[in-house]
Order: sequence, then C-alpha cells, then structure tokens
Amino acid sequence: MKRKKIEPGNDDDLLPEYDLDALPIIARGPGYQRRARLVRVTRVTLDADVAAIFPDEKAVNEALRTLMRVTTAKRRKTG
Repeated sequence: MKRKKIEPGNDDDLLPEYDLDALPIIARGPGYQRRARLVRVTRVTLDADVAAIFPDEKAVNEALRTLMRVTTAKRRKTG
C-alpha cells in the first residue's frame, strides 16, 4: 500500500515534519485476534529428570494432551 505524500497547503491535520515513511506498517486484517490466540508460544524449562524422558516438545505436548483427556474424563464421571 503506497502512502500519500503530504504537501504544504493541504488541508490535512498532520504537520509537514511528520515522516510517514518511518512509521511501522502493522497489517491486521480479518481474523487477527483469532490467530493471535492460536499462536501463543510459552517457553518452559524442564528439570533434568523430566527432560530425560521427553526427547522433544512433541512428546511433551502429547503427554500433556493425554493428561488433559484423563482429567476431563474424570471430571465428567464425578461431575
């Protein structure tokens, strides 16, 4: 998207010393909020004994998802 150059004498509220080319462009289209929630990255440091069992983040995620399924199933049975 090209920016319009500000010329003196224009009925614009911006002052001529504002450098619009120096402003960052933040592209936020439809679905921005949804994507921001889905791409949350959290760094966690595992203790050495736990890290020895899980070779990578995929294994940790799978274990946590299994734990989530088990605890959700228990809540449904008792609740």
